[in-house]
Amino acid sequence: MSVIRGNRKVEWVDLGEGLNGDYDPSDPADVELLRFDVMERDDDEWVPLDDASACTQMPADSSDDILHRGATLIMDATYGKTSIKKVCEELSWINPDWCVDGFTRPPTVWPTRCVVVTDYRGDS
Repeated sequence: MSVIRGNRKVEWVDLGEGLNGDYDPSDPADVELLRFDVMERDDDEWVPLDDASACTQMPADSSDDILHRGATLIMDATYGKTSIKKVCEELSWINPDWCVDGFTRPPTVWPTRCVVVTDYRGDS
């Protein structure tokens, strides 16, 4: 799953990462997690940006809708910026809850226009 805007691409990647390093399918408490990469087009090739890849809290079995919303949030937070190391560090905490309408506790890197504010009452 990826989102492309202009010459920038955000892509989810499954490298077999889990909660404590490599995903351990024999551990029922472990979860296979996705990494995101932010890339830019150089001629006909997508080139990873420096410091723009992070393992996340996004489960590998998340729905396409959640993954699309998540990739769009990452794109909105990084698009048009050249120095995105800190942004990507904060975005490493992205999880399915961030991709639900009404989630009102966004990280500081999200542009305001990305948040749909409703009366969300989730467990904290």
